[in-house]
Amino acid sequence: MLDPAREHFVHWQRKTHSELQSDDVFTITGTRDGAIWFGTYAGGLYRLDSDGTLRGFWHDPKQADSLPSDTVIALAVDATGTLWVGTIDGLARWNGSSFDRIDNANLTQPLVVSLSADAKGGLWIGTRGGLVYRSPDGQIAPAAWRDRLADPNVLRVLADTRGEHWVATNKGIYRVDDTAHLAPLVLQHMLGKSDTAVHDMLIDHEGGIWFASRMGLLHLPPGWRRFASPNPGPEDG
Repeated sequence: MLDPAREHFVHWQRKTHSELQSDDVFTITGTRDGAIWFGTYAGGLYRLDSDGTLRGFWHDPKQADSLPSDTVIALAVDATGTLWVGTIDGLARWNGSSFDRIDNANLTQPLVVSLSADAKGGLWIGTRGGLVYRSPDGQIAPAAWRDRLADPNVLRVLADTRGEHWVATNKGIYRVDDTAHLAPLVLQHMLGKSDTAVHDMLIDHEGGIWFASRMGLLHLPPGWRRFASPNPGPEDG
């Protein structure tokens, strides 16, 4: 963690903080109260408050309001400020004191690989069985276009300034317009590489979109017509 003065990093590891049960951190996010939450592999979920207090949460088979699993893959905070936790055995919502688990029957497959909140209060839930959407009223249904994806494992869903959705997968990027038309972007033709996995996306203040990929960092500027790659080398786009 970078300290408030941004002068040095503070390390949180098992050897210095006995509360931690794993050093393998998979995901991190912040909630409106200033807390930092991070999920680990087989070590549970942790909350770090601004005063440095660290609290852990774990799966307890005897407690229905505990985490579904100690392996936490994804975290997201929705438009209402609610924290969502995706694990290898289901999805849960933090209610301020414990966890409300979501019925796995609604998820197609309980292993949650990604969570993406939208501005409407909904939540995109990527599972090993495909992408589902939880609407603001709590209804969960498969994404209408998910069966047209080459890879069911959706790693991120992002809405742009025009209301279109971008979908990141292990087999590239897809754009979904407001009519649910799905258009793949064939990255290997653009950059001459076969590994087209895209792990994360970000919209900047100008409306451009940044993509974190195994090909490096990609940028789609506002009013885009083609990709640009900030990565040095002869294959820049």
